[in-house]
This record gives sequence, C-alpha cells and structure tokens, in this order.
Amino acid sequence: MSTGRRGRRVRGAALAVVLAATGLGCSEKPLPGTLVWESVPNLPLRLAYLNAVVALSKDRVLAIGNAPPEGAPLNRPLAMVKNGGAFDLAYLPSPANGWSASLLEATKASDGSVWVCGRTFDYEPDPSRIQPLIYRYVAGVWSESPIDDAGDLEGTILTGIGSARGGEDPEMRAVGDQRGGRGIAIRRLGGHWTLDSLPAPDAPGAGWRLGEVGQGRDGTWYAGGSTADGDGLLYVDDGSGWRLASRWSGYPALSFQHSGIRSLEFT
Repeated sequence: MSTGRRGRRVRGAALAVVLAATGLGCSEKPLPGTLVWESVPNLPLRLAYLNAVVALSKDRVLAIGNAPPEGAPLNRPLAMVKNGGAFDLAYLPSPANGWSASLLEATKASDGSVWVCGRTFDYEPDPSRIQPLIYRYVAGVWSESPIDDAGDLEGTILTGIGSARGGEDPEMRAVGDQRGGRGIAIRRLGGHWTLDSLPAPDAPGAGWRLGEVGQGRDGTWYAGGSTADGDGLLYVDDGSGWRLASRWSGYPALSFQHSGIRSLEFT
C-alpha cells in the first residue's frame, strides 16, 4: 500500500516550516510584489514531520504533522500555531483507534474551522491494522471527528481533505486509498461521514489512489490522484456522483506517490 506523503521529516533547526514573505531574506532588493522564501528558525520541536500549512488569518498560521517521541516506535499528532510571533506547539488528543498517528493534510472551512486528515497504525514499523483519522479545530480546541458512520474503513489512509465554499456547517470531503491500492472518497453532511461510490479507472493495474480534493466556484467537486503505473487521474462530481473525467499517461519511472495530481487550488 502506498504511503505517499507520509514521511517528510522537518528538522526544527534546519529546514523547519517555510513561509512566504515579501522583501525578506535576499541580498538584493526584490522586485515589488515578489515573494521570497525564508526559513523559520527555532521551532518548538527539534524533530517532526510537518505535512500541511493553513493560513488562519493575516498573522496566524497553523502547521500540522506528527512527531516520534524519543526512543518510541510511534508518532504523535501535533500542531504548531503562529500567533504573530513564535510558533506554539500543541499535541492533539490521542485517536480513538490505533496507537501511532500521522496527520497528512489540512484545510480551512468557510465557518473558520480547520479540518485535518491522516491515519493511525497499530504498530508504526510494521502495521497490521490501519485506520483513517480526521480532526477538527474550533476556537482553539482540537477534537476527533468520528467517521464510524462511513462503515468499515480498515486499511484506509486519508491524504486529502476539502471544504464546500459556504455555510456555517459546510460539507466536507476527504480522499485517499485503501489497502490493496484502491481509491476512496468520503463526505460529511449533517454531522455524519458517509462513503461515496467511486468508480475505478479502466485497467487500474497494480492499484490507484486519490490524493487531493476540492470544490470549484460553481460547486463542482474535483479529486486528483494517480495509478500505480504513473497515470494521472481527475475525478469530478457535479452533483450526480463521482465520475472519472480524465486520465493521462504519466511517467512510469516515477513512484506511485510522486505521480498524478498532488495539489488542487481554486481561486
């Protein structure tokens, strides 16, 4: 089973979180409007995996990921929140299922809440049981979002999560892959998560997965992913259910987690 974006290590004193700043960090003055990347030093943790960043407001930023405790073969889910100055570290509540947790993607919903998805393992070095994981961040408090209503999702890793564009309790969707190399999509409406019907691509070969999901301005949902042999996949749901809209040849030399669509942005 592909683990994709599940092992990106960030050392606090070296690479750390990277933010965009205007006119900072260059020996020469940048052109007006140029974004210059600058490393953020002195994060509150020496060793962590940071997998997603969400802007909460003009001067508030949230980064999510996980960290292995010293000498322990597991991961603890964490968040780092920047409130104008330094980043503050917070560990999320332990998941209801699984022993080792990794957070892989985050999104900010229209009601201001932040949603995070990932997975849990019963044993990090060699898992026999894998469960999907979703947290919600509201008013400074983290809580796990139960997804039992979606059925038996054992073997599922969620790698993408997106929010509808409006409403106080907006529709949420999450995508990923299951054991055996099958794509999966779930949605949350009225406080409950349900499993979506998702047609497999023709001749899926050794497997396929979805990595990202988002909603366009017209209300259409899009999900991007790839097959194990490198073909890109684009799924669309315009209100009548998911359908495969496009498949294109990729690069067979690329690994499963580095092919296909990795990011969806709507402006």
